[in-house]
Amino acid sequence: MLWLQISDTLTHGDVFKEYVMPQMMDGNNADWDNLSDEAAVETGSVDECRIVCEIKPDCKQYSFVQAILQCKIRVDPRLGKPNRGIQSGWLADRVLKFAHDMPACGDEGWQVGSATRHTRCS
Repeated sequence: MLWLQISDTLTHGDVFKEYVMPQMMDGNNADWDNLSDEAAVETGSVDECRIVCEIKPDCKQYSFVQAILQCKIRVDPRLGKPNRGIQSGWLADRVLKFAHDMPACGDEGWQVGSATRHTRCS
């Protein structure tokens, strides 16, 4: 289990950097859908799908559906969820830059039950 050192405020960026991003750094994940959603293109393999993503400077992740040879990409990284038949991957250097460039904090909302709690860093 991962424990975060919490000061006054826990931000979305903290959760992304400490919990989500490390799971993305493992490379390609079989039977995993990282929720890439940009228009699908046909490719022959997950390696070709990765190349499609690498060619676009703002792309950070890709997913490949083997059964229909479909490749999708996305500019803002998502972890996703298990999904049989999909192989997902992230471009580690671009995800790291995305995390590095995140603002330290701002007006962020957390859903807590039926209420949204807002945090502001000073």
